[in-house]
Amino acid sequence: MDIDAIMDTAITAARDVFGRAVSYVPPGGGAAVSIVADFQRSAQTQSTGQTVEASTYAPVLDCREADFTEAGIVPEMGALVTLTVEGVEQTFEVVDITPVAVGTVHLQLGRRR
Repeated sequence: MDIDAIMDTAITAARDVFGRAVSYVPPGGGAAVSIVADFQRSAQTQSTGQTVEASTYAPVLDCREADFTEAGIVPEMGALVTLTVEGVEQTFEVVDITPVAVGTVHLQLGRRR
């Protein structure tokens, strides 16, 4: 088994334990896709500008890239995700996408009003 297959197995196992059902709607509408992702209420995120690096805390979804590939889509900024947090259905907008490991992306979320 190669390292990428081992990583995918680990990601899938973590998702199966910590994941929650998420409805993902691409920007501009379209059909909702159901995925399972690990929601983190406040994760440290980093962004690098041309001269400044900033670190903030924001809600994040830790997602398996293969879930998007299998649904025939790619994660995009501006997409809407809906999930249940502490018994309340909440919708967020994807404001940034960061690859964090082989086969994994973090979707940084902004609260949609």
